[in-house]
Amino acid sequence: MAGPDNPLVIAALVALGLLAVVLAFLLVRRSRELHAVRELGERFVAVAQTGDLAERLTPHAAAGAAGELAESADRLFARLQKETSTARNAKPPFAAWPRP
Repeated sequence: MAGPDNPLVIAALVALGLLAVVLAFLLVRRSRELHAVRELGERFVAVAQTGDLAERLTPHAAAGAAGELAESADRLFARLQKETSTARNAKPPFAAWPRP
């Protein structure tokens, strides 16, 4: 089998092979992360449609970007739940004013 005789060409081919392996690894990792984010988006839509603000997404999310998004969504749900419960219990702003 014929191969390159120049050591510089051999080193360049080895470096190119290593770069290809690293890029393939990063592509697979990114693909998995994208899949996890899509699944989280589907859960988010389902929770938003049901209106169940007590549902938490973090336990169902994978690590990485999906986990960070789930934590943010959980904080948003908690804030919405707090605001809706406060709004239900609050008196109208002008209820304490005397009527003429």
